[in-house]
Amino acid sequence: MEGRHGPFEEVIAWFKRIPPVTRILFTGTLLASLAAHFGLIRPFQFFFAPVPLIVPKLQIWRLVTNFFIQPVKFDLLVNLFYLYSQSYALETSHFTNRTADYGWCVFLVMMILNGISTAFFFLLPGYFMPVMSQPLIIAIVYVWSQFFREVDVTFMFGLRFKALFLPWALVALDILSGGNGISSLTGILAGHIYYFLDHLFPLQNDGQRIVSTPQFLYNYFPPPAGSGGAQHGQAPGTAGVAGGQQPAGPAGLRNRHTWGSGQRLGDG
Repeated sequence: MEGRHGPFEEVIAWFKRIPPVTRILFTGTLLASLAAHFGLIRPFQFFFAPVPLIVPKLQIWRLVTNFFIQPVKFDLLVNLFYLYSQSYALETSHFTNRTADYGWCVFLVMMILNGISTAFFFLLPGYFMPVMSQPLIIAIVYVWSQFFREVDVTFMFGLRFKALFLPWALVALDILSGGNGISSLTGILAGHIYYFLDHLFPLQNDGQRIVSTPQFLYNYFPPPAGSGGAQHGQAPGTAGVAGGQQPAGPAGLRNRHTWGSGQRLGDG
């Protein structure tokens, strides 16, 4: 019947509604993980190696690809859910109409995590992380929680608290589920470094910036027509949003964020 859409059309419509950066993260993780699982690619070629070792060999793709590869098991579904929901929430709230800025945010967090993992390799080899999908997700959660710290979130067993405490609840969940918490804490550290560089330092130094989004990203991801070309650091129409009023995201991501029944984030 005309006007009705089948399941495939609904999936395509849903996929097109995902904002660009979140779509890249979600799709890249799903496809890379499935390709590795079915032997289409060699997972080792995606793993991170310390910068001094990969640059001479020109294997610079490892700086990015290690954030997309995961084992295909139940943890992958859980991680994809968290990645989608939190990245969607951040990209459609604080970074509304600022795809270039959010893409730069994710890239910086990735490079910070690579730096931390390199330091682990030389100083604390036992904590070296060749795959950092989980720390990236935690970092995104942390950045979101800083901009929307007064938003109420619902955690496992109906536990409710402010978004500010959500990253730490995930660290506790990681430890209670048998992890050592290092991966989650690394994500929080990377997220805070980004938040300091992007928000706190300019706020405390009359707007002076240490890092700024490259112009080529603005050229590739221009703001939508009529958005007014929002400047870096302030999404259009979000003044005061960090006080607790979050713009709409996916279902369940309005003024209260629901985090399911408390499944553990995958080990990445």
